[in-house]
Amino acid sequence: MVVLINIFDVDPAHVETFLSIWKQVSRVMERRPGFIHTRFHRALAGTRFVNVAEWESQQAFADSIAAPEFQEAARPLADLATMSPALYDVVHEA
Repeated sequence: MVVLINIFDVDPAHVETFLSIWKQVSRVMERRPGFIHTRFHRALAGTRFVNVAEWESQQAFADSIAAPEFQEAARPLADLATMSPALYDVVHEA
């Protein structure tokens, strides 16, 4: 299993639009092979969001983001937020 952690800093004027589009993108990803689970977080102060998603493998995630359906759905997010995605291995759980 790998974990995607993606941090989004959103323009305050576009938060509602961002959330709507992000949910559409999430529905696309939830149907992809290898998807396990996601949790989407919003900072208590400000307009920072964090997506934490579990995938069966790095390859499953790579295949999913390469899919035309994802590319089309996610394209508008780039105009609404800066993103910092990375894949992680879990090294400790409590």
